Amino acid sequence: MSKIFLFLFFGFSSFSCWDKPLPEENNLVVWSIPLIPEYVNTIQPVIDNGYTYLIGDTTMQCFELTTGKLIWQRGLEKQLPLFQLNISGKKILHEGNYLYINDSHVIWCFNKTNGEVVWKTNIAIYGTIWIPYSMMSQNSTHLFLGGKNKVIGIEKNTGTIDIELNINNREPYIQAIYDPLVIDNLLYMPTGYYTGTMVKGDVLCYDLNTKKYLWTYSTPNYKLPDNIVSQYSDGSVLTSFVYDSILVIAYGNSISALNRFTGTMMWEYRDISDGFGFSMGIEVYNGKVYVGSNKANVYALDIYTGKLYWKTQTQGSIISLFTIENGRLYFNNTSFGQINIFDINTGKIIWREFPPEFKKDRNYLYLSDLAVGEGYMVCVGTKKIYCLKIP
Repeated sequence: MSKIFLFLFFGFSSFSCWDKPLPEENNLVVWSIPLIPEYVNTIQPVIDNGYTYLIGDTTMQCFELTTGKLIWQRGLEKQLPLFQLNISGKKILHEGNYLYINDSHVIWCFNKTNGEVVWKTNIAIYGTIWIPYSMMSQNSTHLFLGGKNKVIGIEKNTGTIDIELNINNREPYIQAIYDPLVIDNLLYMPTGYYTGTMVKGDVLCYDLNTKKYLWTYSTPNYKLPDNIVSQYSDGSVLTSFVYDSILVIAYGNSISALNRFTGTMMWEYRDISDGFGFSMGIEVYNGKVYVGSNKANVYALDIYTGKLYWKTQTQGSIISLFTIENGRLYFNNTSFGQINIFDINTGKIIWREFPPEFKKDRNYLYLSDLAVGEGYMVCVGTKKIYCLKIP
């Protein structure tokens, strides 16, 4: 199931309704800045050294974190029709004095200090390989971006594409490579493809030094009960996470841990009751893996055994990036418009809120993935950019 399908399918209707009682309002907003209302942006901002870097309207922007003072902004050359104004990436990457973003067929590098464009690379020469809401990964020398039947590597200093991996082990099907992950010169590539009867998936491991594939793991497709919408579970793998020697993946109604050097399965946790299962939202901390589901559940499992510690339901399908800091799990539920903060030890919801304007106008929602750091949270909403204090 593709990311854009997930977003449009669940949308703001989700698995919960607006009329559920909400916690008492606790307005933590430090500053907010109006946006063009028609513009849609779910890309995760960056908080670094007293500044926040984000995409607002059609520009890359830098604000002073505590005051909201605009330091610089640079246009991304977006044009009509309107849907092209939406940034198609998932997360702003950064290292040192540089910011990196991917937007459909273009990858940008910006200077943090002044916003100058260091380089801009057009990947259109590789055809329409890009996937909406895809996320890059980086090591010390390269950025990696997945697409349709292909992964490319972009040299970070120059923007030159000097790595091109053609993924064709499932021909004649189009294989989408979601969110490649690079660790210690090993490149992990979660994939998905549709056979005409079911959605299947693989995870491939590639050694960037030897230029050889080390292993491929194919996810199982389980027969589902008659009351489930699909006949078989979705096998596509949208994202992954590495912890020590373990690669954690989520697909269909399953969460699995693989030995990241051999591809051997260590354990699998399944929850058939969880509707459409898992897609995004994996984070590992202190021996526990935290995963969000499309039925609004957050799970905490033992990274080595798959033992369930807790399971908590919030509101809205969770297709969001997680952040763990100071014993808390943070995410904006991008399909529902609420910021959530969980206690990572108990699963208790510490704080969950819509923007302050929501009570008067339900078009005000938190939209982008959440940036957390230095005592603040930053999120781009449907109508405003928000900076909030951490409660």
